[in-house]
Amino acid sequence: MDAAFTRGHAAGVKRIAILGADAPTLPASLVEDAFARLRAGCDAVVTPADDGGYVLIATVGRCPALFRDIPWGTGDVAAVTRRRAADSGIAFEETEPWHDVDTAGDLPGLLDDVLRHPDRAPATAQALDTLRLYLPEVRVV
Repeated sequence: MDAAFTRGHAAGVKRIAILGADAPTLPASLVEDAFARLRAGCDAVVTPADDGGYVLIATVGRCPALFRDIPWGTGDVAAVTRRRAADSGIAFEETEPWHDVDTAGDLPGLLDDVLRHPDRAPATAQALDTLRLYLPEVRVV
């Protein structure tokens, strides 16, 4: 992620966000909130995940401390990122949390999201309907 931010900011992009592909129903309002916080003066913003990670990170410049010695794949990612920001003097904020899909146990929550908001992730809705892996017998689309 640090390399992606480095390339983007070096190319002159002022505000960059990386969204997790494992959060296909992330509402646009949370992305908009992150960019609004950057415009208001934050250096970095995350959307924390319910499992202790995050589903979005956005910056207005390089913040390599946010990616150094992070215990990726654990429930401590967001907490360690917060500490790195504080220790480095990075103006850091968070949006409301969201959830991601890391295990089969996360699929019912994704199914619920897709049923309530099919417009957010139509390809995901179609895949869930087609694959039917670990899901109750409910038509998605």
